[in-house]
Amino acid sequence: MILFSCILLAVAVVAPPPPIPAERAVIASMGASNPMALAQMAADADKLIPHLHASDFAEQKLNHGGDWLIFFGSSTCTHCQMLTPKFLNLYTETKQEYETRNFHLAKIECTDEIALCRSRVPQINAFPSLRLYHQGSFLREHSTGVNEPTIIKQFIQTHFDSLLNQSTSVVQQLSQLAEYLSTPDPEITNPLGQSVALTWTTFDAKTKSSPWLIKFYSPHCGHCISFAPTWTNIANNLQRKLNAGDVDCSKETRLCNRFSIHAYPTVVHVAADGITQQIFRGQRTMEAISAFATSIKPADTFTAITLFQLESTLATDSGVHFFLIYNPDHLVDIESLAPIVQTFAKANEPLKICPEESAQTMFPGLPPSSITPQLLVTHGEPYDRETRRYESTILLSTTLQSQATLLEWIQRHAQPVLYHLTELNAHQIMNGENLVVLALLQRLDLRRMADEQSVTDLLRAAARRWMERKLVAAKVIGSVAVEDPAFIQNQPIRFAWIDADDRRGYLFKHFGVVPGSVDTPQLVVVDTKREVFYDTVLSSTDRMKFVGVSSVLDHVENVISGRLIAKPVLSTTRFRTLRRFVRKMRKWLNGHPALGLIAVVGVVYLLMKYARRAASAARYSITKGD
Repeated sequence: MILFSCILLAVAVVAPPPPIPAERAVIASMGASNPMALAQMAADADKLIPHLHASDFAEQKLNHGGDWLIFFGSSTCTHCQMLTPKFLNLYTETKQEYETRNFHLAKIECTDEIALCRSRVPQINAFPSLRLYHQGSFLREHSTGVNEPTIIKQFIQTHFDSLLNQSTSVVQQLSQLAEYLSTPDPEITNPLGQSVALTWTTFDAKTKSSPWLIKFYSPHCGHCISFAPTWTNIANNLQRKLNAGDVDCSKETRLCNRFSIHAYPTVVHVAADGITQQIFRGQRTMEAISAFATSIKPADTFTAITLFQLESTLATDSGVHFFLIYNPDHLVDIESLAPIVQTFAKANEPLKICPEESAQTMFPGLPPSSITPQLLVTHGEPYDRETRRYESTILLSTTLQSQATLLEWIQRHAQPVLYHLTELNAHQIMNGENLVVLALLQRLDLRRMADEQSVTDLLRAAARRWMERKLVAAKVIGSVAVEDPAFIQNQPIRFAWIDADDRRGYLFKHFGVVPGSVDTPQLVVVDTKREVFYDTVLSSTDRMKFVGVSSVLDHVENVISGRLIAKPVLSTTRFRTLRRFVRKMRKWLNGHPALGLIAVVGVVYLLMKYARRAASAARYSITKGD
C-alpha cells in the first residue's frame, strides 16, 4: 500500500498539467497572478479605439450611416480585457480598407453606458459581445466564442459576400416590378389627351388610384384666359402618360381651399393617394410644365429587403409588418405581384418583399409551406411573436373580388390584436376614448404555460373572441349575455400586457400597484375616456385574476355593464375636470368652426376692453394722487 502511494505521488509530480483554453494560456503568460498587467494593456489599447455613446443610438437604431461591428464590453471583464488589444489591431489593420466599403469598427464601454447596454435588443447576456449593425439596425451577433482577429475578419467578409449576392438578387428580381408599377396604363391614363373637369364630388374617386396634373383657375382671371390654349396643348402632350384635370375655383371653393389655392392659375401635381402635391413654380410654358410633370416619379409602393434585413426587423421591431416572400425560381412573371402591391397602396400600408423562400423559417410556429408567394403579417416581441399567413390560393388573382378580400384582410391585421405596453407607446394606447384590458405579467408568466399556450396567446384568443362577439351583437341583438349588446358592438377595446417588473413606477403612479405586491397574471380594465380603472371583481375586494379566456371576457362584460366599482386613475385626479372641459371645448370647436371663430374674437375683444379699463383706472389713480 505504501509502495502504491509512492508511485501515485511520483506520477502526480512528473505528469504535465492539463491543457487549458487558449485565452487562459495567454492570461497565464501575461501573469495570471498579476492581472494588473492585463488590465493596463487593455486600458492603453482602449484609448485608441473609437467609442460610441447613448447619443449615437435612437430607438434601437444606430444614427450613423454605413455598417458597423460594435464591441460591447466592460473594463472589469477579463475576456473583454483580452479582446481589447486584438480589437485594436483589427481596427488598425483594416481601417483604410473598411472605410472604402463604409464599414466601421467601434466599442461601447458598458460600465459607462449602463442604460444603453441594458436596453439593447436582443438583450446582451454576456461580455464581450460583438454585434453587426446593417443600415443602422442590428443584424447578427458574432457568437462562435473564438475572438481572434482572423475569425472576426472571416465573420465580416461573410457579411460582405452575403450583401453582394442578396442585394444583386433583390435588384434584379424587383426592379422589373418597380418599373412596371411606375409605367402608366395607356388604356386608362389620359386616353384622349384632354383635360377633365374635376368637382368636389368627383375628385376623390378619379384621383385615388393614379397621379394627376391639375390646373386650378378662375374664368374671370385674365392670366387664366391667356393660359387656356397652352393648357390644352399640355393635356394633349401628356396623352397616355399622365392624367390632366382642371378645377373651376369660382364654383369649387371647398376643393380649392383644400389645396390652399391663393392665385390663378396654379398648376399642381397630385400623387396617386389624392393628397401628396407639388406646385409648379416657373414660367407657364408647355415645355416647362410638361417637363415638370414627367420628372416626378411615383413614391415607392413597396420595400425590397434581403434575408438579413428581414432578420434584423424581426429582432428589433415589435410593430406590425407585412412581408411578401416568394421563390424567384417558381415565379414565372414578376409582374404578377403587381395586384398585391397595388392593394397595399390602396390600404396605405407598407409592404416588404423578400425574394427568399427560406425566409419563412424565421417565423417560429409558422407551418412550412411550398406555396409561392406567401403573404405574412407579424407583430410582437422576438420571444412572443405572432405570425399569420394569408390563407388564400387566389393571392395573385386580378379580380376585383379577390382584391377586395385581400384589402379587408390587410385592414383587419394592420393593428395588433395584443399590444405590449412600453414607455414608447403608452401615451398612444392609454390616451383615447376606449377601454384597455391590461394584463400585468412577469417574464415568468410568458413561459409559464409553455407546454400548452402562453398567457399572451390566451390574451390574443380573448381579444379575437371579443371581436367575434361584437360581430354577433351587430347581427343578432340579444345574442350575448349582457343588458345592451349594441353597446358591446360600439365599445372600442384594446387588449395589452405590461411587464410588471420593468414598469413598476408606471403601475404605482397610475393604479397604485405597490411594487412586489402583484400576484400575476392580474387584470386591470382602464376606461381612458372617463379616466377610471377597474381592478376588483363583483362585490369584493379580490383582484381580477387571469385564469383563461372566459374570465377575461366576463370581467369586460361586467365593466361595460356597470357592475363594477370604478376608481380614478391616480395620475389624472387633480386635473380631470380641466381636461374634460378642454376636451369638450376642442370637440365643439371642431364641429362649429364659424361659431368658434366668433367666440375667440369676442373673448379677445373683452380682454382688450378690460385691459383698456384697467389702464385708464391706473392713470386716473396716478393723476388723483398727484
